[in-house]
Amino acid sequence: MSTIRGLVLLLLMVAKSRFRLGGAYWAWRRETAEGRGGGLTRTARLHAMIDYARWLDRMRSISRSL
Repeated sequence: MSTIRGLVLLLLMVAKSRFRLGGAYWAWRRETAEGRGGGLTRTARLHAMIDYARWLDRMRSISRSL
């Protein structure tokens, strides 16, 4: 369930950036996830996105419990 909630949050973040995935924030996210050289396979990138979505859900849950 946290994966689904996290993916929804990720979709909302993408919508807030007006789907400009080449913008400064998303370039920074890619660089911190992959390093400057890129080099992640498509499968590894998908797993990283799912992990990030789960992390978003956990952080949102924590912030709501405070």
